[in-house]
Amino acid sequence: MREACGEPDKVSSLEEGDESWAYNSDRITVDFHKDSDFRSAVLSSSNPTITFRGHQVIGMAAEDLIDQFEQAGLDDWEEDEDELSTITDYMNDEANIEMSAEYGFITVVEIYA
Repeated sequence: MREACGEPDKVSSLEEGDESWAYNSDRITVDFHKDSDFRSAVLSSSNPTITFRGHQVIGMAAEDLIDQFEQAGLDDWEEDEDELSTITDYMNDEANIEMSAEYGFITVVEIYA
């Protein structure tokens, strides 16, 4: 990760000796798990330059992005709506992807190793 992005702006200790590295200008956070020899376990980003099939992901309507994923063969999305807020999470276990949407628009994408 350091080779690709340089030194992180912030390194945080997580539970069980895991670490989280934040790259502020890139809007990327990478979590490393101790039990997997500190290989990347979760990459989370709110970077507006992320694209999927030519579409800008951050800020895209969640329904439209799910449609794009389904057209690419990624079906079986689970939806978890927080009834106390305006946030809805979308998960696809097959692709190891989780996305959060606020007011129906994607704000964060997480990819799990």
